[in-house]
Amino acid sequence: MKFRGLLTGIVFLILLIWGPVNHSWPGWLLIRLSYLIIIPIAVSLLLKWIWNYWQPTKEEEDIAEKVTSGIICLGLWTLAVLAAISKTHIGNNRWIRTHDGMEAVGDDIVLLGPDWWNVFLLAAISFAVLWFGIIKKKPITKG
Repeated sequence: MKFRGLLTGIVFLILLIWGPVNHSWPGWLLIRLSYLIIIPIAVSLLLKWIWNYWQPTKEEEDIAEKVTSGIICLGLWTLAVLAAISKTHIGNNRWIRTHDGMEAVGDDIVLLGPDWWNVFLLAAISFAVLWFGIIKKKPITKG
């Protein structure tokens, strides 16, 4: 059950981050909320059907969860390394303070060197996935 929830959560996060958003569509918020709700529910139902057919043991689910966490960790670590060795990154030349923080109002410009905050963030998330998904997991005991 935990692995099905992990996969459904991954689908939701992918849609949340990279899902299509076009503010010129009429009812764009309704469209966005619809696919953020309908697709993860459909994935959850599909996974439930697959689990009923496959009927994996706890050990198989644990292995699948560790493999998925390892793939995610490796992908994030690769992105962190690529960000660290990049020669340029995109920044903004003007920021203003608003009532709830800072907002970029200038032009996007190319800055030399890597964006070290992005590198740190990717590496930290990669380490967290490694720690909680693989290292800290308790082994399943038979009995």
